[in-house]
Amino acid sequence: MLFCLLGALAVFDRDEVSGSWRRLLAGGVLFGFAGAVKVWAIIPVVVILALTARRPRRAAVYAGGVVLGFCVPVLPFALSAPTTFYRSVIIAQLVRNDVVRIPQGYRLQQILGLVHVSQLGTPLLVIIGVVVAVMLAAVSLLGSRLAHSRPPALDWFVTGTCALVVAAFLWPADFYYHYAGFIAPFVGLVIALPVSRLLAALPSGETRRWLRLMRPWATGLAAAALVALTVFQVVAEAHEASGTSASEIAQAKRIIPPGACVATDQASYTIAIDRFVSTVPGCSLMIDGVGTDYALSNGRNGETGAGSSPAVEAAWMAMFRHASYAWLTTQDYRRIPWTPQLTAYFQSHFERLTEGLYVRTAHPIPGQSAG
Repeated sequence: MLFCLLGALAVFDRDEVSGSWRRLLAGGVLFGFAGAVKVWAIIPVVVILALTARRPRRAAVYAGGVVLGFCVPVLPFALSAPTTFYRSVIIAQLVRNDVVRIPQGYRLQQILGLVHVSQLGTPLLVIIGVVVAVMLAAVSLLGSRLAHSRPPALDWFVTGTCALVVAAFLWPADFYYHYAGFIAPFVGLVIALPVSRLLAALPSGETRRWLRLMRPWATGLAAAALVALTVFQVVAEAHEASGTSASEIAQAKRIIPPGACVATDQASYTIAIDRFVSTVPGCSLMIDGVGTDYALSNGRNGETGAGSSPAVEAAWMAMFRHASYAWLTTQDYRRIPWTPQLTAYFQSHFERLTEGLYVRTAHPIPGQSAG
């Protein structure tokens, strides 16, 4: 999202697409890099290409920047292992298998920002969404009438992007709560741009004078609100990270010696206690458990049948065979394909120490301490 917004700042000169090839190229590079981070960036990229379609040279420069920004960070990985890259980054994501489809009502509630409200019914959420869209369209139409001009390219960009992102989020089976973070800035712009044009189109006189007086106060109030919300967010997250979780982390750090080989379904656990790097020869280098499942089983995870792939089972077996400790999350069933063979091996070689933390008890591995 950050690089999409930076790209938009470069591509647009105030309300219109810039005529500078340097800005178009720079904006394309930023959007291309955003696409290397997450494929969703293709949506605003396509909208800008549509806006520049009548000017092929501008579109070509921008498209060249997009290709450059995407290929430079991606090609080293694609060229070093083209088959694995294609299978794990493209195919596995396109055919990702899921147990259930996330309800549309949950998606709409997240997209509309009603995350702290009890789950509303899907019909009501659809009505709320339609009302919001109609109100925004009315403000945009009124602003255009008062200004005697059509909405500028920037308005079309944010409106088109917002509409396509909503459609993209409602279509696939998957949807996670953090997805709404990608659409939030576009929703903000969809609201702010028509309102700003409407205010700018108001007749001069007393109304305009009051608007000029209110601007610094509104800016200060918005800044104060952002600071307050940031503080509340930090306090809330600090509270969630305290208590049991903090004690479990401290306990695991005391139990697991530095350099030990630790099997885990969530690498951030070992990073948090500085046990991510192992000095044990042959210790598994698996970093992304669910990504490994997707790559080796054509888009399946531990919950949707990744265990049917011998390569997936072998990868997890290799991790457990070299580990002296295992630190599993409550979501391990989503990442680890607990086949009968893998389950039998784990149960016969590891013993539980604390909640989620296990130690090897059978056939200790030379060079490692079992605690």
